Amino acid sequence: NCLRHRRPVLVKHHPLREWLAKPYRIMLEPLSKRGYFAQVSNISNDATRALLSDPGLGHVHITGAYKTAQAVQEILAQTRPHLSANNIKSMVTSELGCATPHILDDGVYTDMELKNACRIIAFGKKLNGGCNCVCAQVIVLPKQWAQKDQFRSVLFDELKRRPTMPCYYPG
Repeated sequence: NCLRHRRPVLVKHHPLREWLAKPYRIMLEPLSKRGYFAQVSNISNDATRALLSDPGLGHVHITGAYKTAQAVQEILAQTRPHLSANNIKSMVTSELGCATPHILDDGVYTDMELKNACRIIAFGKKLNGGCNCVCAQVIVLPKQWAQKDQFRSVLFDELKRRPTMPCYYPG
């Protein structure tokens, strides 16, 4: 969408994730050279307000708390008084949590395949205290699946075995 409509993307890194600037610069260099991608790190709230106030800004996507999304919408509303509340809300998308489903098909699995599936689910659930996008919040199992009880047993064992990693973000 950004390329098709020739709209540049600006990434503002979280202060705890500024280390991502270097790999982003390498991976996205072709887009940077063409003016489609730029990034900033560790800028002040005033600089952030200036970016959000730019009349050329068409959309903001954030990851963070609900209060962050509200603050972004407030700045957009202040700097665009001619737009309705619905127009302002449509300018902001946010990833404020995740309910990633893990769906298992009713096939016949080896013990190792079941264990591997359970390891993947447990890893995502225990990584960063469960605060990440690979954290299973919903596991969908076929109603009549012959291995359902075996899967649950292996999953519970894996969840008990794997330690919960502490949350990455302070506070």
